[in-house]
Amino acid sequence: MAIVYQDGEPGKICTYCNTWKPLDLFYKSKASKDSYRPDCKPCILYRQRQRYSEKRDEILQKAQGYYQRNREKIIARVGEYQRSLVDRYRKYQLSYYYKNNEKIGKAQKRRRDSKLEIFQRKARERYHNNADYREQLRVYQRRWRKENSDKVKAMWHRRRAKKRSAGDSFTPEQWALLKEHYNYTCLRCGRQEPEIKLTPDHVIPLGAPGTGAIANIQPLCLSCNSSKGAKTIDYRPQWDGEAD
Repeated sequence: MAIVYQDGEPGKICTYCNTWKPLDLFYKSKASKDSYRPDCKPCILYRQRQRYSEKRDEILQKAQGYYQRNREKIIARVGEYQRSLVDRYRKYQLSYYYKNNEKIGKAQKRRRDSKLEIFQRKARERYHNNADYREQLRVYQRRWRKENSDKVKAMWHRRRAKKRSAGDSFTPEQWALLKEHYNYTCLRCGRQEPEIKLTPDHVIPLGAPGTGAIANIQPLCLSCNSSKGAKTIDYRPQWDGEAD
């Protein structure tokens, strides 16, 4: 049946329901002169459902027989299709991330900040219990420092400036005595040297305003020092004189 226009919109009169409908409700067909099937999509779907309800057992039996005869081919085809879906989904994920990386980053930061202690505890456990992960992390850090030497220098200069503005500083002898006083123990995680390497942590961060004097220093391992960051946390009152 020929294409019929209504209000300037092209369409056809369905041969099954005798109703005019726009062209997007008709399947395309190379066998038809106007390149569209004579019956509309809703009518085709209705007839398919009607036929299935009338011959359901027969259709299921034929489908089961076809599956048994071609089981290996079907499994191989389904597996290939699923693998193609995985590749397409990965491409979609990458595309979505690059288009929305700023929004994703903010959402991840909000989630991390809301459960900061849990994230830090899991990160410490993973670092201490997984030797492969520790090595991967060290390789990544070395590579990052090498590729971002300008950022590393800027961070180093900022820290030096904070130390100079803080005024006071401590001597190596004072640091050695402090470590000895706390039995060479990290006051946060309880591990001792030489299992870990103790680093001086400013209880009150420099410029917060904390000073560089030994009275503002507590011994923490590098991992705990990094986790504490720029927060003011004094672990010294919790010290009981024994390692955990």
